[in-house]
Amino acid sequence: MSLNGDINYNYFSRKGTYELTSFDFNADRWSAKMTTKFNLPANFA
Repeated sequence: MSLNGDINYNYFSRKGTYELTSFDFNADRWSAKMTTKFNLPANFA
């Protein structure tokens, strides 16, 4: 049996204006993934 995991965190900040309108924003994102693998015997039926 093998067990694998992955955790990520991303953050960004963007600033901009167009014709006196502000398009500034900040955002972040969390993600996680976990996988398990089982090896079965060759004669498993």
